[in-house]
Amino acid sequence: MCICNEEVEFDSRIFSKEAVLKACYDAALLATYEVRMTDGQIIVTFSPKSRDIASSDICDQIKTSVIDYQLREKIFEQTHNLKETLVKAALNEAGIK
Repeated sequence: MCICNEEVEFDSRIFSKEAVLKACYDAALLATYEVRMTDGQIIVTFSPKSRDIASSDICDQIKTSVIDYQLREKIFEQTHNLKETLVKAALNEAGIK
């Protein structure tokens, strides 16, 4: 049963669609989601699964999770080469190729 539809928007120049999708997946117990892109915006439309769940709580959860996942992506981009280099050095030191 669809109780109501709410929307939250993310600027696609700042946030990736993967970060938004992961955030929606994390909050799947709270609501159902539709994600679409329009004019450089990632728009998430959601419907709470229960009348007991406030739309503002879902919105806050999504926003916080999107920021978290976006930061994780950025950190991975900045550190994965260093991690690979350290692993290769450790394997070389151990005599493993």
